[in-house]
Amino acid sequence: MSTYQLTSEVIFTPSADGVYPFNQRVYLYTQEALRREFQKLDKALEKFNPSEFPWKAYCFNDWLRQFFIPMIVEVYEMEEKIMYIHYLALNAEVPMKLSEDHIKVKEMLVQLRDNSHEIWNIVVLGGDNEERLTNRINNLKKTYHEIKQLIVGHMNEQEQFWPAIIAQYGEVIYEIVFVVIVVSNSLLSHSLTQSLTGSIFET
Repeated sequence: MSTYQLTSEVIFTPSADGVYPFNQRVYLYTQEALRREFQKLDKALEKFNPSEFPWKAYCFNDWLRQFFIPMIVEVYEMEEKIMYIHYLALNAEVPMKLSEDHIKVKEMLVQLRDNSHEIWNIVVLGGDNEERLTNRINNLKKTYHEIKQLIVGHMNEQEQFWPAIIAQYGEVIYEIVFVVIVVSNSLLSHSLTQSLTGSIFET
């Protein structure tokens, strides 16, 4: 089975009339890109042992900073700049909680980034820092799981909310272009991630 399979059933669930309204669900491919990255990050953290393999701290921090965090922030910013503004202008009722979730996630991503950077600093300094390193790794994992829980819940809410809004008010043509860009970057990131991080996701 492909490692890039879609994880959401929403896209494949037909409407009452038995058709698949792709134009009402195309934006969900951005959700799938995020879910796929969570799957990779889950695997990475299971085997994240920088005290034994210091290079993993560098590769993980680099991947997190250059791809994972910017990807989430970009998705959220484009949602707010395109989806929210467009449908609010049409007098659609867009729950403010969706935007508030974005703010919370961005704040927590800063914590995740800082923890990862500190882990790399500890590994570089070396010496008797095992307890400090362990604490930082635990903090990183805790923050990550909180972020994942919030984002997955947020996506679930969106997948219940947006299809009805799009069905009523029509799709945003710009969102199709956005989906193509984000998903293409995500697919490319996997080949780059594998070459940059080596076996960080596998060993």
